[in-house]
Amino acid sequence: MGSSSAFTVGLLKGIYSLMNIKKNNIQLAEEACEIEINRIKKPVGKQDQYTCAMGGVNLIEYHSTGSVFIKKKII
Repeated sequence: MGSSSAFTVGLLKGIYSLMNIKKNNIQLAEEACEIEINRIKKPVGKQDQYTCAMGGVNLIEYHSTGSVFIKKKII
């Protein structure tokens, strides 16, 4: 898992918490992707951001259209 993605997701979560703004994990992952891929222009995929934001064990499918399918695994 990428440390930059963990940092970006954690930073966003912290900032939103201080501002008392509620964001779900998918919103955090997408915003982290926007920052890392589009604004910083890092040629990375979405896997690290989603893994960091969702936590736990999940089935995550990434599609070439940019869509992401997530199924939480309950253990």
